[in-house]
Amino acid sequence: PEFLEVYKQRPSRINTCGQNMMQAFITYALARLLEPEVVIENGVNAGGSSYILRSGAPHARAYHIDPRDKPICDKTMKRWVNETNAKYLTGENFVDFHKYDWDKEGIPKDRTLVLFDTHVNDWKDTIDTAREGFRWVFVDDNYPGHE
Repeated sequence: PEFLEVYKQRPSRINTCGQNMMQAFITYALARLLEPEVVIENGVNAGGSSYILRSGAPHARAYHIDPRDKPICDKTMKRWVNETNAKYLTGENFVDFHKYDWDKEGIPKDRTLVLFDTHVNDWKDTIDTAREGFRWVFVDDNYPGHE
């Protein structure tokens, strides 16, 4: 019931190229169960998963990374942004996940949940992220039917 209320209140009913209900549930459940101090979302699109992560881990510090400053699939959508305890490395402020100095930020890598949703081959990123000391890493790439 808790997740369903969050999902009903999501910022956009249509999340083109974004998480569907089942993927959103997994993201929310991980955030709630792990209770991370930090969440890092690599691949923001319209911010649907940002909203789900924030709802699941409301007290976590959040980092949102995307080379684009607008949604990739539906240009008419406005990206959901919540700057409370969050840093956006998007558009002009983009820094690649592996080039960002997480140690300088004081990130507790053993208490950080990293989501890769970049629509590229995340296998190497996942391995590299684990080697860099991050404990909780997951990939959620849901491709549109034509890809």
